[in-house]
Amino acid sequence: QTTPLYTPVTLALTARRPLHSMTTKDVGSANQAYHLTFDLVQEKNEAYKVNDLISITPPGSDKERLYSIASSPSVNPNQLSLCIAKHQFILNGERVNGLCSDYLIEQLNVGQAFKASLKTGAGMPLPNRETPSILIATGAGIAPMMSMLEERKQQQHSGQNWLLFGNRYSDRDFYYQQALNQYVSDGTLSQLDCAFSRDSEQKVYVQDKLKSKQEQLAKWLLNQNAQLYVCGRPELKQEILAIVTLSLETALQSRQEARIKVHTMLKNKQITFELF
Repeated sequence: QTTPLYTPVTLALTARRPLHSMTTKDVGSANQAYHLTFDLVQEKNEAYKVNDLISITPPGSDKERLYSIASSPSVNPNQLSLCIAKHQFILNGERVNGLCSDYLIEQLNVGQAFKASLKTGAGMPLPNRETPSILIATGAGIAPMMSMLEERKQQQHSGQNWLLFGNRYSDRDFYYQQALNQYVSDGTLSQLDCAFSRDSEQKVYVQDKLKSKQEQLAKWLLNQNAQLYVCGRPELKQEILAIVTLSLETALQSRQEARIKVHTMLKNKQITFELF
């Protein structure tokens, strides 16, 4: 396994638009996120890859933040997009904005440039042309899935794509809704399952959606060697792996065999996690 390389780049903001929709009464209840588009300038002028990450160190900090790319290099190798969630937390009883998301969303002006780095090969690799993909994303974890779907469409991959997306409210937090519906219409997405946890009394998460489709999950992983990609919060990992193991156990009629299979899939990167 090669160590990812850092390539210095300059990013210049060309556009920023909200991915959430929000009325004044919704302030604070929507998971705010923005789609940022940048012109990419680098010395080598090589196209970035789907599995590259962007490293940004905001002013006033010496700690890098890594972001998945939300765009396809095949569409425009000199432009890339990021999906940035507004990070807020409570400190000493007060609401505080995260340094990097605040810099990118509130402080950076259109046309303004800054130094960043491409961390090559640190993200989720593109599947082979015929290989199906199962994409599981929560919130801003949708970013690498948008990159992968667009790239697969551009390269005319024949492998099917199944996306499971989770957030809080369908009317406020359905990021990339128009683009995803278009992918369903044009066949790029063969299946789209959404879980909006605050839409009903009984909270439904992507894990629940996946659990309800265990038979399909096992078929895709075992019979079609589908790639499984998960992007979201760290706690997703154990929950998704438990569901995968359970689905394989039912299909294989053996808990031991299922566990070995999952271990092999992780080792071979048939199952890949990108957690933040």
